[in-house]
Amino acid sequence: MIIILATVLVVSIGGSIVYAYASSYNEIGLKIGGIVNDVVLNIHAQHPQLQLTHAHVLAVMCQELPSLSINDINSEGRQEGYTQVIISTYQGLVSGSLLGGACAYTASLEGGACADPHSRTDNARCSIEVGACLYDYLLSQCNGDPACAYNGYNTGSIQRFAQGTPDFVRGYNALSHGQLCAKAAFNRPLWESILHAVDVVTGGTFKTNAAAYVPSSKYNLLRTKIPSASAIQSAPYSYINKQMQHLFGGSDTHAHSSYKQKPRSVSSRRKSHSTTTQTNDNGTNDTSAHTTLQAMQRPKANNEIICLPKPIAPGEEAIVMWACDASSDNAQSADIQTDGHTQGAVRVTPTATATYSVSCKKGDTEISKLTCTVPVDVALHL
Repeated sequence: MIIILATVLVVSIGGSIVYAYASSYNEIGLKIGGIVNDVVLNIHAQHPQLQLTHAHVLAVMCQELPSLSINDINSEGRQEGYTQVIISTYQGLVSGSLLGGACAYTASLEGGACADPHSRTDNARCSIEVGACLYDYLLSQCNGDPACAYNGYNTGSIQRFAQGTPDFVRGYNALSHGQLCAKAAFNRPLWESILHAVDVVTGGTFKTNAAAYVPSSKYNLLRTKIPSASAIQSAPYSYINKQMQHLFGGSDTHAHSSYKQKPRSVSSRRKSHSTTTQTNDNGTNDTSAHTTLQAMQRPKANNEIICLPKPIAPGEEAIVMWACDASSDNAQSADIQTDGHTQGAVRVTPTATATYSVSCKKGDTEISKLTCTVPVDVALHL
């Protein structure tokens, strides 16, 4: 059990009480990363022919509950946990009455705790594995197509398009390359810690061919209150490295991401651009402050710009992502800081509805102008 008292985190692991200062909030993220790894290993052992990766599981979590607060109330007024599996579906999966019993094994996990549908909102392992098992099954029905599988996950039918599928696919593509999904902005410090843990245990691949039966995860979290992003104090990297060694064993020398040098930056595994974090105080858009996250190293795409999430409350954080196609060699904007990069993302904190534009250029010639809007709804502050 984890209880937050003022600036002290009290963690009960295997009956032993461990105290840590508030800077150890990131340990929660590291443990969630460990749980995700145990989930993937266990599902591979149960269904060795299937194709689930760490990136798939993280993408489901990022799309369904990016705040990472397991008992958050969703837009339909319910608490559904990390993977947002509704109670009737959860009961059918753990009982074996759905999917031909493919997920019935989950009922015995964590000493049988996962058989109780209430574990969706107070047991991290149960919440993640039951949803991951469902998505894994849908992947098999879709020949490994992540979009098709998410359609089924969200709508109940792989034949029916889910409105959130484009966002899910973008998140999956980012995570499979070790980059934060856009919705990670809801709780960036914890997402960075999760990605760092998965980066380490997978050697930077965010997938594995390994399999192991894991009836109980030593990283599991029960009834964990996740602090909001604004309440989290990032720990120094030396502390995070120490926690990694404590949780996963050995040294952290095989981590492949930029977290080691810049623990607050997004991971990047390609070397054509460096990851940067800098603040621009001279932007021409006077409704927002904006900070460069990184030159995102993802494959060239069609000209595209995305603003997420929508809508936000005044002063909350959103992300603007852009990608120019291969015909462009630079990108410029009067609204955000692009540093000339043809692909990237910035954080913005508008106080009123704001529109952001990026010009994709070949030299000084504009190839395409991309525009997206972040709606700001004052009512969300109420």
